[in-house]
Amino acid sequence: RITGPVTLAPGHTLTLGETVVRVFEPTGSAAGGVGRGTTIAPLDAGRRTSIDQVAEMVSADAWQPQRDAGTLTILFSDIESSTERVSRVGDAAWFELLELHNHVFREELARAGGREIKSQGDGFMLTFPSVRRALSFATAVQRRLTEHSAADPEREIRVRMGLHTGEVITDASGDLFGRHVNKAARIANLAAGGQILTSGTVREIASGDHDVEFAAGTEVSLKGLDGTHVVHEVVWS
Repeated sequence: RITGPVTLAPGHTLTLGETVVRVFEPTGSAAGGVGRGTTIAPLDAGRRTSIDQVAEMVSADAWQPQRDAGTLTILFSDIESSTERVSRVGDAAWFELLELHNHVFREELARAGGREIKSQGDGFMLTFPSVRRALSFATAVQRRLTEHSAADPEREIRVRMGLHTGEVITDASGDLFGRHVNKAARIANLAAGGQILTSGTVREIASGDHDVEFAAGTEVSLKGLDGTHVVHEVVWS
């Protein structure tokens, strides 16, 4: 049993339950990598996360498809080890941390021009009209929370994020559905605290943005989705 983060070098393969991880050989920053592998923390396959809960809220709602919502960048997030944190710090302190977390998210969301679709506990589902806006939001949130944690280590907040871009369907209430929504949630569940993971689609769209740096692509299988999928980590620190 693996109990800590695992770093895979290019060309290596690792199987973790239903997840198979293989790292591509780096091909240079212009072609989709910066010459180092992505570290993906192992997850307890039986543990339901806030990301799962938010995704299930969307998929379980009764709905009648109204129209295509077009192509959006979808972001799922939650706080790493939130259940353990509540037990350790107590309800009152956790509530204060959650309020801070939500304030930072919603302030940066407004600044980036994104939209809050769902929230559940410490988990969010957000959408953005462009990859650039989504990445700007994600990196801004991670930097702000890192600054907070450095100033007050006892109140550290480490957030996991996953992003994917694709066409989605909306219902009359504004909820979003489709395989691209599911893919974003699956990618987020691979992330460790402080990580921003993206699909290969997001990486490709952002390839001309020199303000964003990505680690080398990692090939994974995602539960409920056919085939293998390339995931990239955003290097934001």
